[in-house]
Amino acid sequence: MRDTYLPTRQEIDDQNERLSKNMEDHGEKLKVTADDIETIRQLREDLDRSGGTTEGLDAVDRAVDSADGAASEVFDQQDRDLQEVHEENEEFQEELDEGKEAADANLDRVSDTLIETQAAIEHMEATRDAIQEDLKLLSEQLDAAKDSLKRSRELEAELRSVTDWRRE
Repeated sequence: MRDTYLPTRQEIDDQNERLSKNMEDHGEKLKVTADDIETIRQLREDLDRSGGTTEGLDAVDRAVDSADGAASEVFDQQDRDLQEVHEENEEFQEELDEGKEAADANLDRVSDTLIETQAAIEHMEATRDAIQEDLKLLSEQLDAAKDSLKRSRELEAELRSVTDWRRE
């Protein structure tokens, strides 16, 4: 009777949890790398340049610059990986929204159906209740997905500003 595959409520919940956890995990990795970049850049500023030799100081500068470059490359890759999870979350949100729209339309159809047989009316009420339960779950999951994405993007923007402020 179904035209397409529809996920179960548990599958929706699991997918939302997985995406949220992926965004958190990627965000944590990004934060560690951003902290490393900030530490490396602070080290560059804090180095005492009044001692040693020219060659030694040049070697130190090259090594610090290389460390900064390597950490920045890792940050950029982690940021791209996080963007992929963001895109997956957005697609998931679209699927939830489409499911919610279809359930809303079905609720309207059920509500507009005029039935006078008492036994059938009770079943139609159960139909309406099932649709409303789906709508509630889809709305909650959609809100949770949006909230996870928003928090992840805010963290990402904060970390980008920390790492970009002194890129050369």
